[in-house]
Amino acid sequence: MNDNPGVPTQNEMVLMRLARGPLTPQEALKELGIMRLAARIYDLRRAPWNKNIYVQNVHVPTRNGATHVSKYFLLK
Repeated sequence: MNDNPGVPTQNEMVLMRLARGPLTPQEALKELGIMRLAARIYDLRRAPWNKNIYVQNVHVPTRNGATHVSKYFLLK
Protein backbone atom coordinates (compact mmCIF):
# COMPACT_ATOMS: atom_id res chain seq x y z
CA MET A 1 0.00 0.00 0.00
CA ASN A 2 1.28 3.43 -0.93
CA ASP A 3 0.70 6.07 1.76
CA ASN A 4 2.22 8.83 -0.40
CA PRO A 5 0.01 9.65 -3.40
CA GLY A 6 2.06 10.50 -6.45
CA VAL A 7 5.13 8.63 -5.18
CA PRO A 8 5.59 5.25 -6.91
CA THR A 9 5.96 2.08 -4.84
CA GLN A 10 9.07 -0.05 -5.24
CA ASN A 11 7.07 -2.52 -7.32
CA GLU A 12 5.90 0.29 -9.61
CA MET A 13 9.46 1.61 -9.94
CA VAL A 14 10.75 -1.85 -10.88
CA LEU A 15 7.97 -2.36 -13.41
CA MET A 16 8.63 1.05 -15.02
CA ARG A 17 12.36 0.34 -15.14
CA LEU A 18 11.83 -3.12 -16.66
CA ALA A 19 9.73 -1.52 -19.39
CA ARG A 20 12.91 0.32 -20.47
CA GLY A 21 15.11 -2.80 -20.50
CA PRO A 22 16.76 -5.59 -18.49
CA LEU A 23 17.60 -5.05 -14.82
CA THR A 24 20.12 -6.67 -12.45
CA PRO A 25 20.13 -6.39 -8.65
CA GLN A 26 23.18 -4.12 -8.82
CA GLU A 27 21.40 -1.77 -11.25
CA ALA A 28 18.27 -1.79 -9.08
CA LEU A 29 20.32 -0.70 -6.07
CA LYS A 30 22.24 1.97 -7.97
CA GLU A 31 19.35 3.38 -10.03
CA LEU A 32 16.32 2.81 -7.80
CA GLY A 33 17.70 2.33 -4.29
CA ILE A 34 16.08 -1.13 -4.10
CA MET A 35 18.16 -3.73 -2.28
CA ARG A 36 15.89 -6.78 -2.66
CA LEU A 37 15.04 -6.90 -6.36
CA ALA A 38 14.16 -10.61 -6.22
CA ALA A 39 11.46 -9.87 -3.63
CA ARG A 40 9.95 -7.16 -5.83
CA ILE A 41 10.00 -9.54 -8.83
CA TYR A 42 8.25 -12.16 -6.67
CA ASP A 43 5.53 -9.61 -5.82
CA LEU A 44 5.07 -8.59 -9.46
CA ARG A 45 4.86 -12.19 -10.68
CA ARG A 46 2.06 -12.87 -8.19
CA ALA A 47 0.10 -9.74 -9.01
CA PRO A 48 -3.40 -10.20 -10.49
CA TRP A 49 -2.20 -9.14 -13.94
CA ASN A 50 0.74 -11.63 -13.72
CA LYS A 51 3.43 -9.73 -15.61
CA ASN A 52 5.67 -11.77 -17.89
CA ILE A 53 8.97 -11.31 -16.09
CA TYR A 54 11.76 -13.69 -17.00
CA VAL A 55 15.18 -14.23 -15.49
CA GLN A 56 18.54 -15.09 -17.03
CA ASN A 57 21.73 -15.86 -15.11
CA VAL A 58 24.68 -13.89 -16.47
CA HIS A 59 28.40 -13.78 -15.70
CA VAL A 60 29.80 -10.54 -14.32
CA PRO A 61 33.45 -9.76 -13.57
CA THR A 62 34.61 -9.44 -9.97
CA ARG A 63 37.93 -8.75 -8.27
CA ASN A 64 38.43 -12.53 -8.00
CA GLY A 65 37.27 -13.60 -11.45
CA ALA A 66 33.57 -13.76 -12.21
CA THR A 67 30.25 -14.60 -10.61
CA HIS A 68 26.65 -15.15 -11.66
CA VAL A 69 23.85 -12.63 -11.14
CA SER A 70 20.21 -12.62 -12.21
CA LYS A 71 19.11 -10.33 -15.01
CA TYR A 72 15.36 -9.73 -15.21
CA PHE A 73 13.42 -9.01 -18.42
CA LEU A 74 9.86 -7.90 -19.05
CA LEU A 75 8.37 -9.60 -22.11
CA LYS A 76 5.95 -7.38 -23.96
